[in-house]
Amino acid sequence: GVEIIHLPKSVEEISSDVFGQYRTLPKLSSIEVDPENPCYQSIDGVLYSKSGDTLVRCPYTKTSLHIPEGVTTIAESALRGCNLTEVTLPQSLKAIEAHAFADCDYLTKLVIPDGVTSIGKGAFFRSCLTEITLPQGLKAIEAWTFYNCNVLKKVAIPESVTSIGEKAFLNCDALAEVTLPNSLKTIGIEAFYECHSLQKLVIPE
Repeated sequence: GVEIIHLPKSVEEISSDVFGQYRTLPKLSSIEVDPENPCYQSIDGVLYSKSGDTLVRCPYTKTSLHIPEGVTTIAESALRGCNLTEVTLPQSLKAIEAHAFADCDYLTKLVIPDGVTSIGKGAFFRSCLTEITLPQGLKAIEAWTFYNCNVLKKVAIPESVTSIGEKAFLNCDALAEVTLPNSLKTIGIEAFYECHSLQKLVIPE
């Protein structure tokens, strides 16, 4: 299987899913970039934008990741399917895009810094988080955000959140405790469907 991918200096645009699904490139350990490439750079085998503000793609075999300060965006599907057990997010982070942490089978805990105001649809779809700290400035929990996170036990939703999208916590079978904030205005269809461990839910006025 492919272990290393080299990007030449001529590549100007690339999406995170161009490397295929993790099931087809399970041995990918490093993404390297020609130093003369004007758009991208590689830091410890991880693909970032040249400016250093966006994490574009992490190789699948990486188990630990310290994202450097200055990164403001984790791109769509950037960490999807990775073997990560530990991720440190920078205080500079502002946005986590759709499916960024989806299918992460070994990452059990994550603290999201309060500077993050946007978390995309399905960001933690089918991941193995047992606990997560959501940022205080977050306005919405988008559709499918925690769909099928069936070992997630506890979520504290910050007072800034006004909406929970459809199927946001669908099939979170271990979810026993959810605190809904007074700021909450809307709860989408099937948001807590198939949450068999959830015994009590207080909906704010």
